[in-house]
This record gives sequence, C-alpha cells and structure tokens, in this order.
Amino acid sequence: MLTMKDWIPEKPFIFPILGALPHIACVDSTACLHLSGKACSACRDACPFGAIDFEETDFVEEIHVGGILLATGFDLSDIRPLLHYGYGIVPDVYTSMEFERLASSTGPTEGKLVLKSGAIPRHIALIHCAGSRTEALKSYCSAVCCRYMLKFAVLAAQKQLNVSIRVYFSDWCLPGKDARDLLTKVLGQGRIQFCRMAEPDSIEIFQKDDAIGIRWKDSFHRVQDEICDMVVLAPAMTGAESASHLSGCLEVPMDADGFFGVDHPVKAPVSTLREGIWVSGCARGPCDIADAVSQGQAAAGLMVSRLIPGKPIRLPACVSEINPDLCSGCRICLGACPYGAISFQESQAVIQEALCRGCGTCAASCPSNAIVAKQFTDKELTEEILGLLKKNDLT
Repeated sequence: MLTMKDWIPEKPFIFPILGALPHIACVDSTACLHLSGKACSACRDACPFGAIDFEETDFVEEIHVGGILLATGFDLSDIRPLLHYGYGIVPDVYTSMEFERLASSTGPTEGKLVLKSGAIPRHIALIHCAGSRTEALKSYCSAVCCRYMLKFAVLAAQKQLNVSIRVYFSDWCLPGKDARDLLTKVLGQGRIQFCRMAEPDSIEIFQKDDAIGIRWKDSFHRVQDEICDMVVLAPAMTGAESASHLSGCLEVPMDADGFFGVDHPVKAPVSTLREGIWVSGCARGPCDIADAVSQGQAAAGLMVSRLIPGKPIRLPACVSEINPDLCSGCRICLGACPYGAISFQESQAVIQEALCRGCGTCAASCPSNAIVAKQFTDKELTEEILGLLKKNDLT
C-alpha cells in the first residue's frame, strides 16, 4: 500500500518528535502544494483512513463538562541564572531533557553520543541537584532525578565502550522497592565513578582549553579539579509554564513553583480546592511515570463515580449560609473563600452549596456576621459548652 511519503516528494507531513504520543502527523504549510494554491490531493487520495480534509477550518467550540482533570506536565527549571553551572556558556553542557533527546534513536544524532564538534566524548560528568535543594533556585527535591541519572550512566556506558563516567551527588533519593536495585547495578560498572559533594551546589563548571573544567568540594570540603568532555545537569522539575493561564480561568491556585494546589495532601491528594476539578501527575508536583499513571487513574475514578446519571451528590452537612437581611454587600467573603463557592448576585453574596466545604472561613471574615456555618452557629456552640459544664457540675 502506498503511503503519503511515497506520493509526495516534498514531505509536507512531519512528526514534531518521533515516538511521542499521540503519534499524529502535522502539516508543514510551507511545503504543502495544496496549501500553496496548487492542484494537488495526493495525500488525501493515499490516506486509507480518510483523515485529511482540505475544507476544514479552525473553529471555537464550547462544550459543557461535569469534571476537569488537570494533567499539564512539567518544565525543567531554568538553570541559566546560576552561572557557575556553565549552562548556555560552556559548549556541551546539557540539561537532562536535552541529553535524553540526544541519546534517543529518533534524536538529532540518531542516538549517537557526540560533542558539538562531532568528536566522541571520552569523559562524561553527570551532575545531580543542579539548582535543587538550595535557596539559590529551588529548595525542594524532585525525587526522580537520581533514578534517571543512574539510567543515563548505564545508557552512556552501553553506547560508548571507551567512555568514563563520573556521577557528582551529595545525597541519594531512591524511593520505591526497585530503585535501590538500579543503584546496585550501576555500582558494579567499573567505568562509572561516584563523587560525593559537600553540598548540592558546591560545584563550578567552566571552559578549560578544549575541555570542560569541573571544580567541586568533596564530602571533606576539599577542593577537587577535574576535566571532562560533556556535562549533563539534572535541574529541578517545575510546573508547566503553559498551565498558568488555567489557574486564572479555573480559579485553581498554584504555588510559587507552578504546581496546582490540592485540597489535602493525604485525604484528597488528587482533588483541588474547586469541586469538579482534579489534578494528577506533575501538574500537582514532581513524580515519575508510574505515580503519574496511578494519580490519573485515581482522579478518573473519582470523576466517573461523581458523574453517574441520576446519582445524587451528597453535600456536607456543615455548609455555610448567608442571612440576606444582614449582608452588606462588602464582598470580603468572595476573596476569603478558598473553594470559590461564593458569588455576588443582585448586591448580595450567594453561596453555592455544591461547592462549599464548610470550612467556615467566610463566616469568620464576615464583618456583618451575616454568614454562619450550619451546625456551628454561636448559639449551638454555646449550648454545647453549657451542656458540658452542666454535666460536670461546673455551673
């Protein structure tokens, strides 16, 4: 069967990144004869699935949904402000994502580890915690870097038989029952050396003649100088920058590192502060693929269980309510509610009970005492206290 590649020599159909999912082709409009005004329909005639429609145009569609799952992925933190890592200054200093692409069989070098000059690297340095676990950039640990850097060490050793690899680290983070086995496997590789730094940030990378110089402090705070041909940095994982607009339009708060906040890290780890919106994977924090899949399945399960047709949604018994006669319309409660359950209609605040979690923040912030939390009114609490005092004969 003929394919689009056989029919069209100019190849207007491209895959942005081979191997990425979904594996869907895109049209390069600069190479497409039809989009250039010429009479050509070779690709449409060759496609056995009828997937090409020249008449289709861009359109905006509004849909109504009962739930939203935020799975926006991650970015790597920008390591360029930390000049001592040499990224963007010293040639052949890569981030982990760039090295992953370089080592891929569908990458720019078809999986061959070569320097920008075309030479084969003899010494490769893998730097853990580049800008992580330090107040200089990111104070947290991404929890997955140690494992993929060990994978890089094994991968580089397999691809280049004469290469030596040095792994610079200050501490190990290897959660999970299989991660330690990976470290044990790497420790058995004679060409892979481990160099323990005094602190995560106690290293400097600079140009030294035709090589890359590395100056670092070991665990005894002694300064060591070494050279290599290629450096791979493991920066911290941050929330996807492209997801920031979702935080505003969905009113789901983000933390300073670009991750969506969850309702409760233990009791509701995939639920956001907004009812009907869930979050999974690196949208809520750094995690590996297995954890991202588990969180996605958990969020999907919660979403489906809430959207069964005809199934009533149970509301908390302690939702707040507003006395319209006392509401002054100051709107303080709108900003105080973390769940976005209060709206302003006809000069008065209105609580949507389906969104309210009964936290009582609005009641505490209302200067007119117009809001009370059901089951927790002043009268009810006073009666409870008096009852306890009477029971203990303290009145």
